[in-house]
Amino acid sequence: MDQSSQSRTEPSLTILVVEPSATMRSVYASQCAGRGATVECVDDVAEAIAWVSRRKPAAIITVDELKGLNGSSLVAALKSSPEYRAIPIVLMTPEPLCPGDLGHYLPDHFLVKDNTMRASLEGFLDSIGLGLRGVEQEQTAAETLPEGTRILLAEDNAVNQTIVGRILHVAGAEVVAVGNGAEAVTCAMREPFDLVLMDIQMPTLDGYEATRILRSSGLTTPILALTGEDRGEFEAQSMRGSFDGVLYKPVERTDLLCACARQLRERQTGPRRDDEAA
Repeated sequence: MDQSSQSRTEPSLTILVVEPSATMRSVYASQCAGRGATVECVDDVAEAIAWVSRRKPAAIITVDELKGLNGSSLVAALKSSPEYRAIPIVLMTPEPLCPGDLGHYLPDHFLVKDNTMRASLEGFLDSIGLGLRGVEQEQTAAETLPEGTRILLAEDNAVNQTIVGRILHVAGAEVVAVGNGAEAVTCAMREPFDLVLMDIQMPTLDGYEATRILRSSGLTTPILALTGEDRGEFEAQSMRGSFDGVLYKPVERTDLLCACARQLRERQTGPRRDDEAA
């Protein structure tokens, strides 16, 4: 087996555990290892942020009861940043928490440290696409995203942003997520991306206008529209933008990854011509 094939069939997924207890670390590590993932452990929020800034993990397991800043502070620090909010985070607490007590930024999952913890953690690992070792989880070539792929995700719906961002992140992409078209334009003009996923109905600036501005500026990066509009209605209006393709919500994981992989392959094989995409 060549090196490229091995990297597809045996992905190196790392889960960051932010937990001061050695006993609990071993519990989490055992469950993650059973799914073919490696575990890195740190003690506090500062160490966790430093680790994430060097390498984005597939997911983060943190506890609320940390020395100094608590786990909720780590969640807020990461979820408030477009660079990190696609990373799935589970917050372990000694007792149930009311989400309203945590402010605007919430983890992807809350888990209580009780006798249901192991099963609940298994459910979280399932939800991010980390299957049991020995269970067929291999991506097809059509779903494989090249290593180092950078994707800009413009989506104002928090649930959709979480779902789409998580799928892309766990598949190996570096995802920057923003909540409206104006932020998408600013980000795409400031940083290089391999692909843009553009929601259509967004506040401040919708996806049509954001895409028009980007194309007018000379951006040739592939842009896929994300829309919940009726297919006929969208196609009738889509000439207002210059999209390379469209994904209709709710989008399935396989459809999302295949569409992204196809655009990335086409970009590698030849430059995009605006007259072909118009």
